[in-house]
Amino acid sequence: AAATWVQVGYWKNSRALYERALAVDAHNYLAHNNLGNLYYKDGNLEAAKRHYEAAVRVRPTYADANYNLGNVVLRQGDPLTARALFERALASQPDHAMANLNIGVIHAGSRDYERARVHFERAALADPGNPEPLHNLGVIHGILKQPQKARSYLERALRIDPGHERARQELQRLMREPD
Repeated sequence: AAATWVQVGYWKNSRALYERALAVDAHNYLAHNNLGNLYYKDGNLEAAKRHYEAAVRVRPTYADANYNLGNVVLRQGDPLTARALFERALASQPDHAMANLNIGVIHAGSRDYERARVHFERAALADPGNPEPLHNLGVIHGILKQPQKARSYLERALRIDPGHERARQELQRLMREPD
């Protein structure tokens, strides 16, 4: 009973739990990744980055840690390194919806719309309940002067999330333009 009581002290919150897990086993890649997530949510990108890097060192093929590290690097302004990390996540887990979505955003940002489209389609297939890839496909098809496809994707995004304001605005803009 006393040992149980001591353990309860370690479990008072998620941060304490993950820190305790790392004190017991410094190579616990899941604890590193989860602690990184907590730091990321708190806005402490450097601490998050250290833990994601540690998780990747222990388990280089762990898709979520590569993806999470890519998010930190992207927020720090390095889209090329971020893309490489997202691609590493996809090498381990090809249907990782958010890695596909982020690679698509990076490609769209560099005006490589065909590659962006491919990744947005993969993201939409992997996570059919997420309106973001559909919204992005609508925008891409609008840029590519394919208004019917663009409207179709935007309408699908709005069926999933009727409050998706950017999809609504893009659809309204397309409706004002002649085909």
